[in-house]
Amino acid sequence: MPDCMLLCQHGDDGKSFFTEFPGFSTSGHIDKSLLEKYIAVEQDAGTTSLTHRLAARISEEGYAVGILEVRFPRGIIDSNRITEKSIQNVFNSESNHSLAEELRSLHKTAIAYIESKLSKVQPSLLLDIHSMAHFTPLASSESSVRAVKLELGNMEEYLDAWLNPLRRGERRYVDIITQLNDGTTVGDIKFSAMLGAELHKANIPYRFNNPYPTAPEVMTTKYLQRYPGVAIDIPKDYLADGPLDALEINPTKVEQIAIPIVNAVLKYLKTFPKRN
Repeated sequence: MPDCMLLCQHGDDGKSFFTEFPGFSTSGHIDKSLLEKYIAVEQDAGTTSLTHRLAARISEEGYAVGILEVRFPRGIIDSNRITEKSIQNVFNSESNHSLAEELRSLHKTAIAYIESKLSKVQPSLLLDIHSMAHFTPLASSESSVRAVKLELGNMEEYLDAWLNPLRRGERRYVDIITQLNDGTTVGDIKFSAMLGAELHKANIPYRFNNPYPTAPEVMTTKYLQRYPGVAIDIPKDYLADGPLDALEINPTKVEQIAIPIVNAVLKYLKTFPKRN
């Protein structure tokens, strides 16, 4: 049985999804090239590579590691939201009811699998791995308020907030997520302290619950309320190079981030007896 479970929810690039749903852009009345750019921006780039590197290094130390990966793109349907809030505003779900129901069914199946696996394993540690843009975008080049939200019909404006260099705001650092947006603690305090200490030793800046805490409608919250662990959100330029819609994974950067995380995991797991 795995000592540690790694959850990678947003690493999918959407290619298999569009094979399964070839008419999605047509049924949603979305320009295909614009949709592909959006999917790339929304993908948690580098998290698949990082998750597998973490698993390899932890297992080298004699611990069993399990990986749970979601195989559909976050930009279409978000596995880290409750089903009722999982469909993104890329198409009108009310006028495309059958498509919306099919996507919700896909979401429910994925969540049921994750919950079943975690319940069976009862891991000593759960890490939910994410990546994010390395900056908080401005709502306009003259403004310092938050980025525009994705709404029906404003995908170009939404993407401009992330891709226009003039709209780059505050720098982001590794986010160790342990709290709800109301301040309630859900993450494991002991492990989060160990992780912070290891990141500090590696000279990697980090914050707690900044820019993102978790929220009641986020599945991470439910998982962390049941199993000890944290969510980790890493700036994409700590894992990859290039613009957000055309990132290339950098193995050296992935390794640099993996080392302190692995060190913290090993220190934490050593406080428990190894599983059979």
